[in-house]
Amino acid sequence: VNLLDVAGRFRCLDHASFLDAFGPLLFPSALACSLLSPEGDYGIMNALEAVFIAVSAHPSCVSAPALAAPLSAVANFAIATVTQLTSAISQSPIDRASWPDPDFTAISLDVLASLAAAGKASMTALFEAAGLPDLLRTLSSVTDNAIVQYVFSLLGDLCQVSAQLVERCLAGIGGNIVPVLRNPQFYPQGCNNALWALGEATMILPQSPVLAEILPVALQDATTILLADETADELRVNATILFCRVALTAIQQPARYFEDVVDVLLETMADLSPGASKLDVIQCFQGLCLLVQAQPQVISAMPQVYVPLLAAALCSWPPSELPASLQEPFRQILAGYVQVCGTDWPRIKASCDEVVQQVLSTVYQL
Repeated sequence: VNLLDVAGRFRCLDHASFLDAFGPLLFPSALACSLLSPEGDYGIMNALEAVFIAVSAHPSCVSAPALAAPLSAVANFAIATVTQLTSAISQSPIDRASWPDPDFTAISLDVLASLAAAGKASMTALFEAAGLPDLLRTLSSVTDNAIVQYVFSLLGDLCQVSAQLVERCLAGIGGNIVPVLRNPQFYPQGCNNALWALGEATMILPQSPVLAEILPVALQDATTILLADETADELRVNATILFCRVALTAIQQPARYFEDVVDVLLETMADLSPGASKLDVIQCFQGLCLLVQAQPQVISAMPQVYVPLLAAALCSWPPSELPASLQEPFRQILAGYVQVCGTDWPRIKASCDEVVQQVLSTVYQL
């Protein structure tokens, strides 16, 4: 436990070499931790945090036969911790003083999320046996940002495990998403993770009737988040990614709000710093292309304002990293709006940032 405690404290340092050396020792020690009660023992909480760090840094470790039993014990311990809190909430929903320390539940959810992301299908049976959808339904109703934050973090990571499990979780959580999305000041990280998790779910459940009930309200709330002056940058980014990802599966839903948010959407996407391997950003730009192609009049209504913003967003990709799937859509969209601008194009192009002008000239010959 002391070794795990020390490892947990390495989260603020460069811990890669430490975990390379001591990682194989962490999990057998964690097996002992699973036999202890989490009540008031912050050494155990740091131990769980150390497991989270180790699994996040070395996801391949979940496949090591020697670590199967210790990791299973850690997962069961984390689930037991979560179950303790959900049982207490069910018995005394108002009397928080009778609840176990929610901090243990938060780190337990984080551990489960890291195991889900790393272990993929191997975690499905464990989560199913634990009745995870019911646990998350109860926890998502708690007015505690730390708990809600990790509920939606786990939900997003479950998208790498099982689409069916995610759908069942969403069926229980659905009604509790709205208060989180509508109160980003009270649930800052919870709201951020909820937007991200819904974006992940959209990609694996394109025909889900459960998600179809949630998304219209979520998109309306995402639009409000995008338009609010006080919205934090990270929150605006995840609202943008959700907005555009939904366009890939149900374009009519975000299309109804596109005119309202087009400037914020384009400004946010120009700062996404995309990389060719970042799938969610690629999907975001694919969704943007579909929105622009479906409603070209939105940009055409004020080309002197929106075309420079559109050009800045599309030209934000380093040309050498631009995925092949986006090259032709970008070219067609930009060339189409050059025609819309007509004789005003040289003036509109000159209003763009110098780097954008250079990309327009050298990459797109515009």
